[in-house]
Amino acid sequence: MKIKKWFASSLSRFALPLIAIAGIGLIWSVQRHADSNLRAELQQQARMVATMIDIEELQTLTGTAADSTSPVYLKLKEQLASIRPGNSKCRFVYLMGRKLNGEIFFFVDDRPVGDKEEAPAGMIYQDVPDGFRHIFDTGLTDTVGPFTDQWGHFVSGAAPIIDPKTGAVRAVLGLDVSATSWKRMLHSQIAMTVGTVIALLIGTITFLIARVRIVRTQRPIMRRRFCHCPP
Repeated sequence: MKIKKWFASSLSRFALPLIAIAGIGLIWSVQRHADSNLRAELQQQARMVATMIDIEELQTLTGTAADSTSPVYLKLKEQLASIRPGNSKCRFVYLMGRKLNGEIFFFVDDRPVGDKEEAPAGMIYQDVPDGFRHIFDTGLTDTVGPFTDQWGHFVSGAAPIIDPKTGAVRAVLGLDVSATSWKRMLHSQIAMTVGTVIALLIGTITFLIARVRIVRTQRPIMRRRFCHCPP
């Protein structure tokens, strides 16, 4: 009887905390895995779009406001604009360059000329995240963010456009997903794990309650049995 009592008490004392800790650890692990998968997918999308850019045409741009009437600039703008309809999560697509003094500027983006959200040709990216500078330095595709700039809150896939003759990074393509959409995608991926943990907790609580009731029911019966005295 004491063993059963000890067993029920131990379950109620240790099982729930252990399951809760394990559940939190599992959710954290799943979230990291989901975030890693989403970043890999965003990098792949940015890399694919970058391969569509004609490096020779890009090199004809000056990275100044004078490019705004260039046929190549307008062609690239239309090309980038065609990317978003195929990706509902994509918010902006753009090409950035870097000056000799280290300033990051916009070659071209996907917004129509004169649009309130447009980054005009040659515009300096004043609040550029350090992650974009890193890609200019390393020449490696990566994700940047979450970050905040004058257009909003984003996570961006970024891929370098490299001059095949010199190996230099000529431009970096950015493909933005809003931070809100990013969080929504993460939450959808971990929802199943959270549901499993909650179901396990409910099942454990139900089992413990049942065990406690059984022990309490048996206690009076055992007392009567061992305390019975003959007349």
